[in-house]
Amino acid sequence: MNCIIPIACGALLYTSVIAGYTGLFCPLLPLLFISNRLYRYVTDTIFSFWQLYPAALVEIVCRTKVEVYGDLITAGKNNVLFMNHRTRVECVYIWAAMFHCTKGPGKYNYPVRFLLKDILRHLPGPGWITQLMCFLYLKREWNWDEKNLNKMISYFCDMSYKTSLFLFPEGAIFRPESMKASNKYAEKNNLPKYDCVMHPKTTGFAYIINYLVSRDSLDAVYDVTSVYPDCIPQTEFMLLSGDVPKKTIFFIKKYSRSELPTTEQGLRSFLENCWAEKENAIKKFYYERQLPEGKLHRRFNWQILYVALVFWTLVPFIILYYVYSSKWFRFLILLQTIFMLILNYVCGYGFQEFEVNIFLLKKRIFGRGF
Repeated sequence: MNCIIPIACGALLYTSVIAGYTGLFCPLLPLLFISNRLYRYVTDTIFSFWQLYPAALVEIVCRTKVEVYGDLITAGKNNVLFMNHRTRVECVYIWAAMFHCTKGPGKYNYPVRFLLKDILRHLPGPGWITQLMCFLYLKREWNWDEKNLNKMISYFCDMSYKTSLFLFPEGAIFRPESMKASNKYAEKNNLPKYDCVMHPKTTGFAYIINYLVSRDSLDAVYDVTSVYPDCIPQTEFMLLSGDVPKKTIFFIKKYSRSELPTTEQGLRSFLENCWAEKENAIKKFYYERQLPEGKLHRRFNWQILYVALVFWTLVPFIILYYVYSSKWFRFLILLQTIFMLILNYVCGYGFQEFEVNIFLLKKRIFGRGF
């Protein structure tokens, strides 16, 4: 593919993020002090609609066909999804896949909330939006990670707020140096060496599942496997240079809460077994072009994608006009940005923790967090 189209899509995607931050999320900050739940509902609705934009760019503009096989994901439930991490640009294809496989009346207000490396929250634009969306972050230091996971997941449980959490248990994208580390881990722990996936980190997964079950806040777990039949865009540079896949495929397998082990070791073994199955499934696909059993899911009602495509392409121009014409709007954006910088570089934590702290403060004062 000519590199002009993916470069244009990358620029459109980034400007939509900046526009969303400046024009939609910044004005909503006062709502947080009124009601955490209302603030979370409104921002989730906006982000859910934005998720349709990368899906539209992928399928309509770049002409990449996204196929999803297996089980559908039920919106409006507390779900945990986990997947092998093949490329650094996988999120755009995940959002497209979620468009096809999410069912239920709340499918347009059910954002994918990722578990990310802590350093990513500092990215100007995308990093700030993920903070405002209450994404979860890890430093790979379990003492810190455990406290942070407990605080953030407790927040959603205390509000009885339904959410989805998307994990990449491998902890890194699939590349030679990561594979070497995975193989060393396999040798040390007497485990098989893999060719298509890396051994997952099981500690965080077991903790999250156990905690959600203990709070009666888990409905199902979804095992997601991704493959790229013709082209694997390993990095953003590859994607922008025109190495755009013609097709991406996702396999989804659902495990209800009752099917999951009840012990920490059982959950660790469960995840390891899922990865062994992924290795076999991916090998069969690449070597034999054999798809796992399961129904193909592709939605044919695409009007909403075209609406999102037009809306999020125009929004940056509208926001730019207001930035140029309104000093109060510029002041609002500047104030929010300064606040974000203070939180991240002076206080040492992101907006997502500030949001939780506001909830806890209300709870201490009023007896409930709202």
